[in-house]
Amino acid sequence: MDTQRTFASPPAKAGKIVLARGISVDAGIQAILAGCLHHASANVRGVLETDDPEYLHQVRVGLRRFRSALKLFQSLITLPAPLAAELSWLGEVLGRARDHDVLALTTLPALVQDVSGQAELKPLLECSKAAAAEQRAILRQALQSPRYGECMRALNDWVDGACWRQGASKEQKAALRKPLAKFAHKALEQGHARIRKRGRGLQQHDAAALHRLRIACKRNRYAVEFFRDLARDKPAARYVKALSSLQDTLGGRNDMSVALTLLPALGGDAAALATPTAFAMGYLSCGVNAGLQGVRKPWRRFSRLSPQKLM
Repeated sequence: MDTQRTFASPPAKAGKIVLARGISVDAGIQAILAGCLHHASANVRGVLETDDPEYLHQVRVGLRRFRSALKLFQSLITLPAPLAAELSWLGEVLGRARDHDVLALTTLPALVQDVSGQAELKPLLECSKAAAAEQRAILRQALQSPRYGECMRALNDWVDGACWRQGASKEQKAALRKPLAKFAHKALEQGHARIRKRGRGLQQHDAAALHRLRIACKRNRYAVEFFRDLARDKPAARYVKALSSLQDTLGGRNDMSVALTLLPALGGDAAALATPTAFAMGYLSCGVNAGLQGVRKPWRRFSRLSPQKLM
């Protein structure tokens, strides 16, 4: 991929969600969802005009945070089915492009460095880069399509109009009027308990169980970041740091698992790729099935923390 083109603005990361003390659940939902959409949209031009993978990553993160917020508030709001379908379509296009970027730019280069076998693995690496470039072209086409524009306009209109109020039950309307801080405290405790539950018996976890644990970590980290204005600064910073460390460790294993699904489907000269593909898949399989030594330390660090001290 050509990574030389540049864009004047650097990749935009998630900004702080401004939440006033005493803010209602309803207003908090609106601020959080709007912030997620802004985060994603701010990086789209970078995807279109450069090959820097960080822009793509940040668009995807912004929309994943949006979906996590929907999950967080699911007892009170529901995205209309047609919008949910469009969001799913966009997430799939972004996911395929990002997965191929990680394979071509992170997973396989790390393997090459570990085994010092660049010459033997070069055909596979070049093929993965070509596949990543192809997925990036598909993504760019999607981001320039009327479908994408209509999807983002509809999402922004839904958020700006707080359209979840329409059809809300009497109980939901009452809950939306309550202070966000009380909701946040309960939500973070529930998220923490979910992580602890999914982390039990960590030694015996398979790849699917570790993936579920990683998702639980990610969602509660996002929640703490959403509620940062309402939380105690230092405890929240420690909590996010511990969750990020655990999530990153689990993420490395997940990247290898994803690579195992992508490698057999790479195109190119089958004969030239047979040996390096078999070697790479064997190497990555060992990494996925290796012991959990790397996970134990961040898990212990997280286990010492309490959600009670966050708010």
